[in-house]
Amino acid sequence: MPKFFFHIRTAFNFQPDEDGWEFGSSALARLGAIAAIREALSPAMSRGHTIDGRWFEIADEAGATVEVVSFNEAIRSA
Repeated sequence: MPKFFFHIRTAFNFQPDEDGWEFGSSALARLGAIAAIREALSPAMSRGHTIDGRWFEIADEAGATVEVVSFNEAIRSA
């Protein structure tokens, strides 16, 4: 099964995902990224914190970016 990496990016910072996650396709990796964002940010959002300016760059095993998911987009699509 292909491995995808959820790198976190802001305008000023890049945090690589060194481990990656296995998904059957980039579309499934996108859904996984949205779920991860929602789970991680639920406590912060309930306290009124903002999440603007962060996104996942989903990369395949070759390092190519195959999807980009903003944290705002993930929350709004809930």
